Amino acid sequence: PRRFLFAGRYVEAKALDVSLAGMRLRTAYLPEVGQPVSCRFELGATTIVCEGDVIWSREAAKGGEFGIALLAGQFSLDT
Repeated sequence: PRRFLFAGRYVEAKALDVSLAGMRLRTAYLPEVGQPVSCRFELGATTIVCEGDVIWSREAAKGGEFGIALLAGQFSLDT
């Protein structure tokens, strides 16, 4: 699981699909559509930091899944 920041609250989520345009995540906490998201996670020795907005949300038995559209120019890599 990775940590994401929604409205000042850190939440753990599992990234299911990742691309330069966005991500699909599974989590126990579902943010609202339109809510801004700050993401910071490690991929090997690289830290990835990005910003985006929740564009869809689907409820399930234990939380659900949601999609983030990443904002152009709001992406950085620290190696």
